[in-house]
Amino acid sequence: MNEGLTRLEQHEEVASLQAKCIDLECRSRRSNLRLVGIPEGLEGPQPTKFVADALVEIFDLSEPPLLARAHRTLAPKPAEGSRPRAFVICFHRYDVKEDIWRKASRGGQLKFRDKTVFVFPDFPPEIAKKRAAYYEVKRLLRSMSDVKYGLKGLTGFRITKNGAEHMFDTPAAALAFVKQHLLPA
Repeated sequence: MNEGLTRLEQHEEVASLQAKCIDLECRSRRSNLRLVGIPEGLEGPQPTKFVADALVEIFDLSEPPLLARAHRTLAPKPAEGSRPRAFVICFHRYDVKEDIWRKASRGGQLKFRDKTVFVFPDFPPEIAKKRAAYYEVKRLLRSMSDVKYGLKGLTGFRITKNGAEHMFDTPAAALAFVKQHLLPA
């Protein structure tokens, strides 16, 4: 780092570099999805082929999608009976990944060999934490049938009621809006 910079300038430079690193990591994960719920050990020596065939079964595809790679998350193998590690799936083609994600997002249970599985986007931990911070807001809005809501972009939140759309950059701002304007007094 440049020695002639003030502490504030150094702090700003570090923050800028961190933002660039997160952006690059997001871009490198753009073609990835996470598949959660497949028991450990079923994949055998060829996890990429196994996951492609599993996607055919889960989504009733006509042929296996072309995957660049698929592997379990980099964590220690869990004990017997514990929750299995997720698969990180890198699709060769982005449009195929988006098609799978759309099918998974429609709702309804996804099944693989009588086990319920889930599909999620693959975000860096920093982004995943920011998105998870909206959980309380989503929990409060879930029972309101006349309100539409959802995550906007990587870390924003959108609430729509009676055609009026409200955008929030922080969970605290979204929560304050919900408590002040949408919850019964």
